[in-house]
Amino acid sequence: MDTGFKNFSILLFLLTVVLTLIGFLVMKYFAADYYYSGFLFLPFLLFVITLGVHRYLIIASQGDNKKFTYKFLGATGIKMLAYLILIVIYLLLDREHAVPFLICFLILYVLYSFFEVLSVLKYLKNKK
Repeated sequence: MDTGFKNFSILLFLLTVVLTLIGFLVMKYFAADYYYSGFLFLPFLLFVITLGVHRYLIIASQGDNKKFTYKFLGATGIKMLAYLILIVIYLLLDREHAVPFLICFLILYVLYSFFEVLSVLKYLKNKK
């Protein structure tokens, strides 16, 4: 396994644990009205998807730089479409927790995306 991917995996796991703990504590003690147990599933889901997409991008970066741009945009688009499908399904199944779910998902999506983009840029910079 590539050292860069291994480091990314460890950091992503730590980010997931920290965000899960912070989210649980905030929702349990400071925003009890918005607490729902489904929150604990979200960081794990974003962890798995982010890890898979990052692995794909690492492999894609081994080739032509022009193709990497298209692969990056394609992977990001597919990931966003998968998230959109997940959101729609969740909202159809559990309307009662729609607002907390959307707020948590948005916050986690931004944090994981920011982490992923920074990691890819760092990897590409070190690769040169």
